[in-house]
Amino acid sequence: MPGYLSTRASFHQKYIKPMLACRNPKATEIQTREGEEALSLLHRQILPFLLRRLKTDVLNELPEKVVQDCLCQLTDIQKSMYAAIVDKCSLVRDKDKEKDEFSLSALHTLISLRKLVDHPLLIAEVLQKLNLRDNFDVRKKANQL
Repeated sequence: MPGYLSTRASFHQKYIKPMLACRNPKATEIQTREGEEALSLLHRQILPFLLRRLKTDVLNELPEKVVQDCLCQLTDIQKSMYAAIVDKCSLVRDKDKEKDEFSLSALHTLISLRKLVDHPLLIAEVLQKLNLRDNFDVRKKANQL
């Protein structure tokens, strides 16, 4: 319904300007009242178009949740990247974290491996930080998936 809230300039003058003025910490009592009135008027105008439903209201109408697990094999590229990340992260842990080498936390490693399973491009930044990007041309190999 174009034009329902009038023109852009008129909307700005009628609603936005008073609401912004009332939010100012130095707003007068009149500005505060005008801002509240503008907000109330806008609320009344758009209320018929808002659809609010609570989960409890529609729970009986919702179908049962269906979960389907599909097992998929990793590609050769994903397998090699997965192994490289695991090796790199466990090597750094074993060497008591060499100072010149970047290391991932256990949680970050798990998240990165999960992203890798979805798609190798999601971990391009991680490969770069682990100095593994040269080993895997991520963009080229991702297109082979």
